Amino acid sequence: KVQDKAAPKLRALFEDELIQITNASSCVDLSEAEQGEVAEFIRRYGPEWGKGTKFNNLYKAAAEGKIKDLAKDLTPVTTVVAPQKIEENQQVASPDAQKAIVALQKRIEAYEQALKDADVWSAQREKVIASQTEVLEEAQSEVEGLRKELEAAELLRFGSKDAIEEELKALKQFYGVTERLSGAVHGVNSAAREVRRMALRRKQVIEINELMDTVDSALNTLRLEMLNRGYKQDSKEDALALEEK
Repeated sequence: KVQDKAAPKLRALFEDELIQITNASSCVDLSEAEQGEVAEFIRRYGPEWGKGTKFNNLYKAAAEGKIKDLAKDLTPVTTVVAPQKIEENQQVASPDAQKAIVALQKRIEAYEQALKDADVWSAQREKVIASQTEVLEEAQSEVEGLRKELEAAELLRFGSKDAIEEELKALKQFYGVTERLSGAVHGVNSAAREVRRMALRRKQVIEINELMDTVDSALNTLRLEMLNRGYKQDSKEDALALEEK
């Protein structure tokens, strides 16, 4: 408002930081002559008239045409820059330049709003992914529980007591391994989501990379163990024979 509508003297006063922005904005509603009188008064009698209660009195006097009455008992301040010097050196932006400034400000505002919208969309997307991951993990846990119950029921139906105990022990160990691996997968995925939102320092990046190397080493050890087992699957005939036995 001050940039587009203020009189040159008032705009110069604001640019010299001799009046608060809210007060300068209020002065724009005065006529150009009244704005000039306010600016000259503040330059003559000190910047304290550009703020607080003194400004309120000055604004009222300007609106009522009583600035001269207000200045009767005041002493000019010699340290304030004279208005003649300001008028000689003041450079007012051309209308085309002002239009370009307004257009640039609008573009900046549009970019800021687009950035805010992108941040909101990203946060919502992360929230949806996290929610879907939790639902999937719950479903997987439920499936694992049902599978355990089914396998235990099959053992109770066809196996001997000793065989059942051995098999249940083996199943417990197996499910302990799978649960730890599932927990590790969940932990890595959660860490990836958290890191995506963090501003990491170089030392922190190095520390995370070292932990990742440790995880890779542990995974390689597990892969080697599984390769040594050969990934051999029972054929259909072997499975039928084992079931009959």
